[in-house]
Amino acid sequence: MLERILEPEVMASDKEADEYNDMDHSEVNLRFVAELFSFARTSGFADSDDEEDPGKTLPDSEIPMGDVLDLGTGTALIPVELCKQNENCRVMAVDLSVSMLDLAVYNLEVHSMTQRITLAQVDAKTMGYDDGTFDVVMSNSIIHHIPEPMDCLKQMVRVTREDGILFVRDLMRPDDQSTLD
Repeated sequence: MLERILEPEVMASDKEADEYNDMDHSEVNLRFVAELFSFARTSGFADSDDEEDPGKTLPDSEIPMGDVLDLGTGTALIPVELCKQNENCRVMAVDLSVSMLDLAVYNLEVHSMTQRITLAQVDAKTMGYDDGTFDVVMSNSIIHHIPEPMDCLKQMVRVTREDGILFVRDLMRPDDQSTLD
């Protein structure tokens, strides 16, 4: 079994945040949002309320996403993409890095999303939100930064409403060095 090598938990410097924001994550972000919508459909979360056609498949733009929490939002480009594709959500986008959140403010303004996406500096391991606050809790690549991932995962489960969606994507660690090579 390979030893777990943590990346820094917080991108604390403005330079690190700028470099991250300047990378082209558009394809990965589009795929994340598409997979979230797909999961919403297969889990029954996106079932239509149409009494005349209860099996109706809703387009992505009409899935009732509700209140969404994005943990480790970075510069908030995934919430921006989600809100571009779906008008039925509000996003609380949180990160521990002030430098990342400073760039997120800029991204929200550029994409006219300041009314739909709220930013906050929050530690994902000790969130102060009430149990079951969010319809959807999502996270892209935060777990590999957390020294004790179970702390973060327990918080994610706790703040997700009972019939909500918990959608987490992260890096996969290979089982051995030869696979890594």
